[in-house]
Amino acid sequence: MAADLERVKGNLGKSEGYSIEKIPREGNTHVNALRKLASTKDGDTLESVPVEYLSRPSIIESDVHMIGIPKESWADLTINYLKDGALPTDRREARRLVYKAARNTLVDGVLYKRWFSVPLLRCVDEEEVMKVLYEIHEGECGSHASGPSTTRKAMRQGYYWPSM
Repeated sequence: MAADLERVKGNLGKSEGYSIEKIPREGNTHVNALRKLASTKDGDTLESVPVEYLSRPSIIESDVHMIGIPKESWADLTINYLKDGALPTDRREARRLVYKAARNTLVDGVLYKRWFSVPLLRCVDEEEVMKVLYEIHEGECGSHASGPSTTRKAMRQGYYWPSM
């Protein structure tokens, strides 16, 4: 059904106009009967209903091939500097990088943020940030807390990114 919805939404932009009409349950007897049938536990009723098995999906999805192009992360310059001592050509940026890198450390190729009286915080990129925030906000033990509260929870869990 989700694929059908996406297909309809895609086609709505191509049309000149459309209208959405809500059909009350009483006026939609076929769907109402199917809904009741799906929720029944009576085996005899279910056996009397003809069931059609589809050999292929009703929606034909096109194959999409994504080519993984590595994105440049905010931490790449710092990692390169800590690994190889590579500095940008601009003197101002190089000085800023050396200043920032003093507050970071590499452990087995992973960048960590060092702060006073705080454990090492693992530096994460944009893709990982979204996963971390989703798990903290809506995951298994998510509390749907506000932004600052979610940020503090992320730091307590040991994560860091510059826009915290």
